Amino acid sequence: LESKLLGGGLGSPEPGARAREWVGLLHCTLATVIWFNKASFSSTYYSMSMALSSISLMQNLQPTISKMEKDYRKP
Repeated sequence: LESKLLGGGLGSPEPGARAREWVGLLHCTLATVIWFNKASFSSTYYSMSMALSSISLMQNLQPTISKMEKDYRKP
């Protein structure tokens, strides 16, 4: 197993290519984990900002909505 990992196992042409693959895989996994931690932190911030912006949007739309309701209720 070790000769496969360190040498050119699984048909890789040069020795050490497998080790480089493992290092790349480890790097990708680490980057993904860090990104997920950042994403979970920023998603709470994002949802809070979305809620705030939707509240402000509703407050901005409130006069328009009430005007439409009045126009609709007119006989």
